[in-house]
Amino acid sequence: MVVLLADDNRLLLTVLAGVLRLGGHEVLAADSGEEALRLSREGSPDAAIIDYYMPFVSGEDVARQCRLLEIPFMFISAYDDAGTRRVARKLGACEYLVKPTDREELLAALARCAPNS
Repeated sequence: MVVLLADDNRLLLTVLAGVLRLGGHEVLAADSGEEALRLSREGSPDAAIIDYYMPFVSGEDVARQCRLLEIPFMFISAYDDAGTRRVARKLGACEYLVKPTDREELLAALARCAPNS
């Protein structure tokens, strides 16, 4: 499965990309919302994992683009508050993971998010 991974924390982006690759996935890594928007259009991902809070172009903006392109997406965030989770659901997120997450949780959530990919 080709996974768009967007996080403005480059260290975490590298770690999560490594986990996904070890899980057998191809990763399109974006360290900004702008890059995630570009890769969502040009990279043809099967699913997306999006950091909720990114500067300039937010995770919400990337999620809206994914929805338009019919790319299933989930959010990952350091914040675990009811309001953010509610907005994530309204945007159409299939999952909402809280950082830090472990390998099994990440891969299982991705499988639930895009089961046919």
